[in-house]
Amino acid sequence: MSGTPPILIKQRQIDEDELRKMLIAARASGDTLNFFRHFGYQGQPHETLAFGEELLRKCKLLEPTIYETLLKGTPFYWLAHAAFQVADYERRVLYRRGRLRRYSI
Repeated sequence: MSGTPPILIKQRQIDEDELRKMLIAARASGDTLNFFRHFGYQGQPHETLAFGEELLRKCKLLEPTIYETLLKGTPFYWLAHAAFQVADYERRVLYRRGRLRRYSI
């Protein structure tokens, strides 16, 4: 996928196969609370939004059933903060409330 930001774990890029394995491992271990804490969200607000939304999109695409079980508080927190910083207040409210159906995430 050209033009999309890479998915990073603590500044280490991973591919979709590794992300899928992480999702499956999270489901197998029952650790749906901490899954998103493995990823780094800090950076420029536009980069944070692009990274976080791509991470959520890829997780949903690769393993939609597992995606639905994951607690998304960590990425939603960082995405809401980044949306506020770029003055996208509507998106900030949606992330704060966890309502992202409009954005297909």
